[in-house]
Amino acid sequence: MTLKTLLIILLALVIGIIFLKALRMLLSIALTIVLAYFIYYTLFTYPGAVKFGVFRQTLDLSSYKIDTSEYDKAKLYKIDPGLKIGKDTISAINCEKNGPLIICEVEEKE
Repeated sequence: MTLKTLLIILLALVIGIIFLKALRMLLSIALTIVLAYFIYYTLFTYPGAVKFGVFRQTLDLSSYKIDTSEYDKAKLYKIDPGLKIGKDTISAINCEKNGPLIICEVEEKE
């Protein structure tokens, strides 16, 4: 084995080590981005929190296929006979859910 062969083997090892370290760094960055998106979606969005809550109860990954668009539709609740509060009588309540907030409008008869 000559000195030239040893230097070529050493050079190949150094290049291989540098390549593997760069690949490990790129994979670490990609995994960090995926985890950051999962944390953002789960903690800072209402549909993500609902899906994660269902997943925690069922431990079934298909819970992330739940359609949460139904939760934000407005609903009209009619009250018959009307609910009397002071001089006013409430006949209907229209509630709209936006994420964790529920905003209600009241229809009243006098």
